[in-house]
Amino acid sequence: MAAAWLRSFQTGNRRRAGRVDRDTDELRGIRDRLGIRSDISVPLKVAGQHRGVLSAASTASDFVSQDDLRFLETIGWTLSCIGRS
Repeated sequence: MAAAWLRSFQTGNRRRAGRVDRDTDELRGIRDRLGIRSDISVPLKVAGQHRGVLSAASTASDFVSQDDLRFLETIGWTLSCIGRS
């Protein structure tokens, strides 16, 4: 079991989840203690290598949209460009 952001880092795949409370793979502390219900994560890549993850979360179910994910990807892409310079 690994946190969603860690899976994004390991796989290099983005993630959007609107019902984290139903995700049995998510860490219990994220679901139960923090009350996270929606999250998005995008890997940060610099020169083709994973360097981190940019994540956003909400305590409201189904709060994040595809537009939010694209926005976070744009921020991640911008940060990776800064990391190259």
